[in-house]
Amino acid sequence: MEDTKAALRKRMLAAPVIKKQKLSVKSPAHSSSALGNAKEKQLPPALAAAVRSSSSEMPTNTKVYNIINALRERDAPASESEIMRLTAINISSSSELREILKNNPKITYHPRDGTYQYKPKYDLRSKEDLLNLLYETRDQGGTEMKELQDSWSGLPAAVQELDKSGDITMLTTKDNKPRILFWNQKEANVKMSPEFHEYWHKVPIPKETELAKELERAGLKSMEVFSTANKGDWWRLVTSFLYFGDFSLDFLFHMFFLVRYSRMLEEGSFRGRTADFIWFLLFGMVSTILISPLLPARLAITFLSSPLTFMLVYVWSRRNSSIRMNFLGVFNFNAPYLPWVLLGFTVLLNNQWPMGDLVGLFVGHIYFFLDDVYPNIPGSSQRRVLRAPEAFRRLIGQ
Repeated sequence: MEDTKAALRKRMLAAPVIKKQKLSVKSPAHSSSALGNAKEKQLPPALAAAVRSSSSEMPTNTKVYNIINALRERDAPASESEIMRLTAINISSSSELREILKNNPKITYHPRDGTYQYKPKYDLRSKEDLLNLLYETRDQGGTEMKELQDSWSGLPAAVQELDKSGDITMLTTKDNKPRILFWNQKEANVKMSPEFHEYWHKVPIPKETELAKELERAGLKSMEVFSTANKGDWWRLVTSFLYFGDFSLDFLFHMFFLVRYSRMLEEGSFRGRTADFIWFLLFGMVSTILISPLLPARLAITFLSSPLTFMLVYVWSRRNSSIRMNFLGVFNFNAPYLPWVLLGFTVLLNNQWPMGDLVGLFVGHIYFFLDDVYPNIPGSSQRRVLRAPEAFRRLIGQ
């Protein structure tokens, strides 16, 4: 028994003893300074210097951009010390930065208390403010939601509430988000029967490829050059060549052929003849614009980018007739057949004849005949009628 007690006492003495630590209460200032000193000791000298100088090395435009974003998210006035806490940018160290912020159109400076506040395009703070704005702009075709986004953080909820109450109406995006807001004059609203609503929503929306036919049935045209000229929208005659439709396989093909064959023509048969190449493009654009109003409405061309692309392909293929080509690894053919292969592929892809591509082939053939075939006909004096005029060459610098 005594041996057992002695062994137990020996085991207890060998066990580790945990001492209770005494905690001393220190002031917050002392604790924070100690913590800051500890962090400084943990950072290497080079890294600590980089952290201290990061704000001073930041470009002024970047500082202004960061401060504006911080004020917009805060949605309330902020002092220079609060901006320092939000962005780590010390405004007081730069008088130039302070003046830029005071004069920035996106910032309102309050000299009374020295605070800065984000200044949106519209100052909205309630549903009543939004309703008043929409009422004042009721004759301007609505107000876009993106112009109001940064005015008030509670705007999305207010829009949904006003829409449910019928005070406003709105157009939405494909994902059902507000796009354009309108003031709703309730007195002018007419209640429609459920049968009319059902009939309205059953009316099919025409596909883009069938738009010309549907417009013709309604007695309209998809493009009228003379109407555009009368309105003074001359720029539409140029921008109609810049749209290739929605993103699709057909879009990718047209973009690829436009870039590829315009480069190959410029580096090949038009090498050293920049003025002639630009004149060639102008000829194709003007010819397409003049031809498009002559087409019947059911064959009307909505945009003119496709004819321009196929004109380039046709001229290149005729000037490089000996080149063998391969289409999608399926079959080989000579270059002059390339436009027709592409045309057949487009027909299979869209299940209809692409009128724009056919117009491009027609315009390309006219240019090829006048610039390549006609000069070699006996009696033509080898005159190239589509060469750039001398005045145009001097304008280009050739």
